[in-house]
Parts: sequence; structure tokens; C-alpha cells
Amino acid sequence: MVSASEFAWMAVRISRKISGNKPHKRISSEVFGHEEGEFSMFFHNKIRFVLLSAALLFAGLLLIAPATAIAQAPPEPVPPVDGIKVAPALSPETFPTTSEIPTDISSQFALDRNSDGVSEGMAIGKVRSDLDDVYYLTDGNYQTLAILHSYGQGIILVDAPEPLPFSNPSPDPNFNVPPYDIVTVLEDKFPGVPVTHMIYSHGHTDHIGGAKKIKDRWPSAKIISHILTRKLLKKINDPRRPAPRLRNTFLNKRTLRIGGQKIELHYFGNIHQAGNTYIYLPRKKVLMVVDVVYPGWVPFRRLALSENIRGWLKGHDTILKFDFKTLVPGHLTILGDDEAPSGISAKQHVIWAKQYNDEIAAAINAGYRDISTLFEGVGVVGGVLGNPFATAAKWALFSAFYDASTQRCVEALKNSTSDWKGKLAGEETFNFSNCEAYFVAARLGDVEVPPAP
Repeated sequence: MVSASEFAWMAVRISRKISGNKPHKRISSEVFGHEEGEFSMFFHNKIRFVLLSAALLFAGLLLIAPATAIAQAPPEPVPPVDGIKVAPALSPETFPTTSEIPTDISSQFALDRNSDGVSEGMAIGKVRSDLDDVYYLTDGNYQTLAILHSYGQGIILVDAPEPLPFSNPSPDPNFNVPPYDIVTVLEDKFPGVPVTHMIYSHGHTDHIGGAKKIKDRWPSAKIISHILTRKLLKKINDPRRPAPRLRNTFLNKRTLRIGGQKIELHYFGNIHQAGNTYIYLPRKKVLMVVDVVYPGWVPFRRLALSENIRGWLKGHDTILKFDFKTLVPGHLTILGDDEAPSGISAKQHVIWAKQYNDEIAAAINAGYRDISTLFEGVGVVGGVLGNPFATAAKWALFSAFYDASTQRCVEALKNSTSDWKGKLAGEETFNFSNCEAYFVAARLGDVEVPPAP
């Protein structure tokens, strides 16, 4: 039976014979997998245009059914992998399994310095004790998911963070910290097992800036992402972040069946960056969503530097709709894990994160239309520069108004009965910037503010 790409390619060849023109190199190489010459007067020949349009339509219809899988694989579950060599420095004993939540800046720093169960450099281990084929790698700052398939003969990687110029800082100026070296860790843990697929959670460099190193080591690895991530990467043309082929992208949902593993890729809109993907293993009850929830920690500054605060907030509710026991957040020291020694379940971390955001929203909304907040700003500026200047210096006045509104939110979090200091690390560092991000979103109409009474 003729495949969709073969049928479409034959139509292109026929249209080429008719018109004498060569097909567009990008169309041929990215859609059909062939390379031809330059695009020349393509749409000047109406017959050729009609033929190619019909071919593309027919190819699309043929591809609808198989488009949900990059590779067909046996449905049997992957059995435990035996005989895997474990490097001593990356043994399970050194893998970060702690779920103790730091409650002050000293213990937070101690976690970052690998003194609470995280091995120096990087570590690799199972995401859950009952799973012998799903691992994650971490340096305490970033996380990568590694899924074994085909009875341990291949690896599906989710994200490849860029090595940082610093990692797990130490007071010792001579402390030499190894980089985020995924290739070395994988080859030590799974010798001779290639990376066959690499899924991008989204397009930010800190999470996929190491993708080129993966492709350099395993050139045949297929890259998979949302189509908007591909669009971004093609536009930027960053060699560190090679873009996937068009056929390896998706719009709303794509199901991968690779070597006995079933992986669902979901897109529900912009939750941090356009293209941010929910990576879900339904049989394993493992969910990876990056830059939304940070188990044990407040969000990174300015609500995770999200492009779409409204979408980012809704992302928490969407996460809770999945059936999962393990949440891989892509950052920091712990996973959301139902097996955590602390007894804090994976979904409880999401619920706390949502409550933290809700309290920020409530605090900002309460003071947003309070005229006394503006008077506070005028008072601050007037106290330094004099009242006449306070009403004339518009930027200073607006800045003081923003800061006064934000500080009200910070005080509300500090005095909250939720005791965020006892639940989430980093609150002393990022409460102000997170409150400010919500205030700015409210001021610009990116989030809903209740109407004035």
C-alpha cells in the first residue's frame, strides 16, 4: 500500500514534470523527507498548485489515524531491566529522595549545596520505587525524565537542560562543580542504550539548551514537541535547541506508543510559554509539567516568569484533573511523590501551590481599588522628595503605588494562617516579585479583578 508521504511525493513529481519547476526545498524536506532544489515560480502554474493541494489533503487524511504514534510497539508492559550497571557516584543511595521541606534560608541553601541527600554534580534514580523503567536525572536545580522502552533497548528523554556556569554553589571558591552532563550520566547508568526520542516540554533554553549535545551523541534521536515550540525554535534558529521535524509535532494531543511505553502529550493553551506541554504516562501515573508547580517551593520570581499569568494559574487546575502519583516539575530538589516520607502527596503540592496563588490574588484584589494605597505611595514619595514633587513625578508616583500594593500582598502572605514559611521554601526571596507579577497582570487586565462595589 502506498503511504501518505509517498503518494504526496508522487504528486509533487508529476506536478514538476508538468511545470518544469522544482518543489520548495522546505516543503519537500520537512513534510515529505526529500530534498530538491530551490523554490521557483511554484504558484505560477495553476495545474501544479491544484495537484499538490489535493495531494496534501489526501496525505493529511491518511495521516490522521497513524499520527498519534511515532512508532508502533508491542502493548506488553516493559519488564524490569536487569543487568544495568550503576556507577558508584550515581547509586540509588546518593539519589535525592528527601521530601523534607526547608523552612528557612539556611536549610534552603543547604539543600542547594547537596548536603541533604543530593549527590555532588548529578544523580539519577527511579521516579518511584515500583517503576523499573522511568527515571529522572537532577543536579538539584533542574530535572530530566528518562523512560526506558523496548525492554531496556532505548531511552525516551524529556528535556535536556543547558549546563549552567554555576550549580549547587559552595562557599569554597575552589569548589569545582560538574556540569549538567546528561550524556555521561546516561551512559554510566545504561551503557550501550541509545536515546531514540527526545521530547521538549517547551522552548526555553534552560530546559532544552543541552539538546544539541544529545543529538551530537545520538544523531538518529527524534525530537518531538508542540508545533508552537517548533515555530519558536525555527524563528530563533539556536543551534543549542534543534527544532523537530514538522511530522514530529502536534496541536492538541498526541499519543506516542514506543517500545511498550504509552506517552500522552497534551496542550491546553499557554501555561508558561506557548507550546508548554503536559507529558503524561497513564499506565505509570507519572505526569511532567514544567515551570508551573514547584513541590516544596514557592514559584520562581514573577510567577515563574510566565508569559500568560491567567493561563499559568489555570494550569494548576488542569494538573489536578490528571490521575497521577508522581509529578515531575522540571526544577529543584524534590518531586511531587505519593511515596514521600513526609506523607505529602503529589497532588497536595499542587493544592498548596494553588492556595498560595489564590492568597496572592485575594491580597492584590483587596487593595487594588483601595485609595489609601495610592495615598501610601504619595506619602512615600512626598516624604523623600516633597509633596509637590510627589504629584509631578509620575514615574516615581506610579512606582511607589505599585510597591505599596505589592508590599500589602507580601504582608498578607507573611501573616497568613497557611504558614507558608513552614511549607514552601524561598518565600522570603520571591514573595515580593510574585505579588508584583500578579499586581501588574491585574493592572494590565491579564487576570480578572472583581468590580468595585
